[in-house]
Amino acid sequence: MDQIVIRRADAKEIDEVISIAIDTIDESTGWQIKAEQLNKEHLNKALRDIINNESVVLCAFDDQKLAGFVIFGPSGRSIFTEERTGFIYDLYVMPNYRGRGIAQRLIADCYKLTEEMGFKTIALNVFSKNKPARKLYEKLGFKEYTVVLRKDI
Repeated sequence: MDQIVIRRADAKEIDEVISIAIDTIDESTGWQIKAEQLNKEHLNKALRDIINNESVVLCAFDDQKLAGFVIFGPSGRSIFTEERTGFIYDLYVMPNYRGRGIAQRLIADCYKLTEEMGFKTIALNVFSKNKPARKLYEKLGFKEYTVVLRKDI
């Protein structure tokens, strides 16, 4: 296996991560949202707002080549308990690097950040049709907590 190094992204790398996150929205959502449906400017701003709000972008590199990334940070407070939770906003591994344990390593680093930030839980959203991602998260111990139902009108 290549020597994969995980570290915090610098400003230039954050720009690349945001670009990839936007460009791969079809795949990340299990093709439930198509790239042509996006307001890319709005999504770009939303991701930057998340990153600028105590969040961390971790990147996995093979030499200088980006192999994957995770955007992690605090979520809002629970309306039930007022607890804050660590939240994985986006996780992506480049297709030619899949199956090498990179996603698991990125998530393991999120567990460490969860503890460092004083959170007791970590959460994420996964689109229902993104079966590979859901399978990975369940393998890592994530359990279904809420279900959002949607109807187009």
